[in-house]
Amino acid sequence: MPCIQSQHFIPFSKLITLVHPLRRGGFAVLFRAYVDDSTEELKRIFTVGGFAANDEDWERLEPKWLEFLGDLAVKGITHFHATDCFAGANEFEGIYSPEREAILDRVLALILEHPLKLIGYGVDEDTYKQFAPKKVRNEFGVNRYVAAFEKAVECACECANPNSFWPKDAKNICDFYIESGKYKLTASEAIQNLKTDADTWFRHLIGNDAYGEKKGEHAIPLLQVGDFGAFLANKHLIEATDKRIPWTKYYNALLDKGRIWHIGKWDERSLRIARAIQALPELKDDDF
Repeated sequence: MPCIQSQHFIPFSKLITLVHPLRRGGFAVLFRAYVDDSTEELKRIFTVGGFAANDEDWERLEPKWLEFLGDLAVKGITHFHATDCFAGANEFEGIYSPEREAILDRVLALILEHPLKLIGYGVDEDTYKQFAPKKVRNEFGVNRYVAAFEKAVECACECANPNSFWPKDAKNICDFYIESGKYKLTASEAIQNLKTDADTWFRHLIGNDAYGEKKGEHAIPLLQVGDFGAFLANKHLIEATDKRIPWTKYYNALLDKGRIWHIGKWDERSLRIARAIQALPELKDDDF
């Protein structure tokens, strides 16, 4: 088996100390929400999703995931990509569906061996573009990624503190590892804005954010696990029909095991309400 360890990437145990150098072995459970995005052209719902778990569980998963990637490398596959694996595209082209399904079965088994929870949030593309036509920066919601991402952050903070009945009781900090790309800057800004917004109940639960790739020199290989989560969350939100390899098989397996925390969306109605509220004139002290 090719040694995946010889490739350039930051081991997760080291990544934790880089992001939170003073908290290694510390007093709070640190949850990681691996966030990636997925989209489906038919219903046009843009989804940000991934898996959340505490740091020890990610550390236990990583060597098994690297072994899995090593087995894929024998087949000439450099990294796992859910969309390509389901469709038999790009590096998965020419691999018959039973073998691709076996690969997906192994991914599911690895996830179920560890207490990962699926989170995801989507935004109705067509409605959102009516109010925010620019791809990267708009006055309403910034962009489609941020609009969904901020809600995914809230879901992750809730997942990190499932037994807290009041926001002030929540203590577990949630760090975020996110795939780099055109939304990196606005995602980072969104994290900082949420942390300093007095109206954000979960602001004190947001830790640090770090960015990397699914493969290559700056790889965070476990982001590929998040990719699988984003894919399933998006398929659920658009109510996609099954194809040769059924996505529902994997979603339902997670559901049956209680591994889906929350998947929601900004639908047309909620977007229009949010836009109307934003358009209201800002009240000043003199108005009272």
